[in-house]
Amino acid sequence: MLALSIGAVHLPKPQPLRHSIQYRNYADIDKHVLLGDIATSTLCLDPATSAASLIEQYDATLSTLLDKHAPVLTRTITIRPKVPWFKGDIKTAKQKRRQLERRWRQSRLTIHRDLFKEQRRHVNQLIASAKSAHFRANITKAACDIKQLYNVVNALLIKP
Repeated sequence: MLALSIGAVHLPKPQPLRHSIQYRNYADIDKHVLLGDIATSTLCLDPATSAASLIEQYDATLSTLLDKHAPVLTRTITIRPKVPWFKGDIKTAKQKRRQLERRWRQSRLTIHRDLFKEQRRHVNQLIASAKSAHFRANITKAACDIKQLYNVVNALLIKP
């Protein structure tokens, strides 16, 4: 567990929430192979006589073919809490930073590295100024009421 130390105060950082999602990658299915598998399946070769067994056979055949061509994948994602100071300009600046980083990693040119570093510096400044402005506004609003001021300080220190 990570911890944050501020002077004599030792605050543990809460663990991020994780969530498992299941999905299928339908884009990677080769349609011609899937159609060939459907054509050679028992669904097309040996039709059942009753409607109920035909529905069961249809469901079973297509389920197994779908599992074969697009198996269920599981991914664990980290759920991050939304922060009130994160705005659209920071999002677009971060996207541009990632774009410049990808360009630099592909080309390995010094100019692309310098552009990436400048954008990284810009993003860090945007985040720092947005955080500072948000917390400064909260403290200014709560300055009249001591109880609200303590609540803002506790929120800054990640206390429940």
